[in-house]
Amino acid sequence: MKLRDLHDLIPFRNLFKLVFGFAISLQVIIILVNHLTGFYELNGIYQFISRVIFGSTLGLLATFAVVYPDLIVIKLLNEKIGWNEKVFVRVIIQFFLTVLIGGIIAACVTYFSHVLNP
Repeated sequence: MKLRDLHDLIPFRNLFKLVFGFAISLQVIIILVNHLTGFYELNGIYQFISRVIFGSTLGLLATFAVVYPDLIVIKLLNEKIGWNEKVFVRVIIQFFLTVLIGGIIAACVTYFSHVLNP
């Protein structure tokens, strides 16, 4: 399966905008909540910006690592089990595989993040 085939589902430019916006937004929210609750207090704007950049970069990589396997699953399921045929089976398989892929990649990225910055 070619990468170009996956971008038939969603063009790369749109995918990048979505993933980039999601990664930065999520990091800003997490960092602010951690700071405001006292879980991890920031000492200044430099520390805030560096944490946003570090977290967003890891988040961007992690999200792409999840998105592409999920697009492969969607593409394969579109070929094997269409939405007009066995909808319930399709939803169960896609849900299970998506959660499995997300869980494995989240565990790996979390471990990698803690190795880089404990």
